[in-house]
Amino acid sequence: MNQVATTTAERILDAAEHLFAENGIGNTSLRQITAAASVNLAAIHYHFRSKDGLIEALLLRRLAEANRVRLEQLDAAESAAHPPALEKVMHAFVGPVVDLGKSPRGTHFARMMARVHTEREGLMVEILQRHFPEMVRRFKQAFRRAAPGLPPEEILWRIHFSVGLLMWSLQSSRHLEAFSDGRVRQSNPAALTRRLVSFLSAGFRAPLES
Repeated sequence: MNQVATTTAERILDAAEHLFAENGIGNTSLRQITAAASVNLAAIHYHFRSKDGLIEALLLRRLAEANRVRLEQLDAAESAAHPPALEKVMHAFVGPVVDLGKSPRGTHFARMMARVHTEREGLMVEILQRHFPEMVRRFKQAFRRAAPGLPPEEILWRIHFSVGLLMWSLQSSRHLEAFSDGRVRQSNPAALTRRLVSFLSAGFRAPLES
């Protein structure tokens, strides 16, 4: 792809990420995106083929790097102890995504990703299965080894809850600031990761229902 084409694609991605985050997936049309990016509709079809293709490109642009770091941290956790410590596995699971969501380039992405989770859940699952099957498989196995007393089905429930809390924490900082009258802010990614790891690890260790 030449430099002009790359610039056009990046403008489309940046505009779509912002509009999806602010207005939602369903409430954002391709024409709104082309207007914000100062391109014509044919440019979206040329680069991304469809709205779903555009969403997929947006997710891959940010998540590919975050998931690479996730697996590196998981490798380190599994090398340090057998079975790996639950907190270390949880840190590898949530930390790189928090770092991405709280970075300058991830401000809109975190909210957009939450929109995709709620509005286009099927597409999100499809993208994870197609592009990140190894990451999904590795974390399922790691959580099973780190919490050996839980049945496989319960592990999946607790991963599901962990993903939900991670997404909510990244896209709803304004709630926290408003309800605390501005005293509590999510300005420190490391502090947010520590709180999430502590809370989610305790949830993983919660006793099973009788």
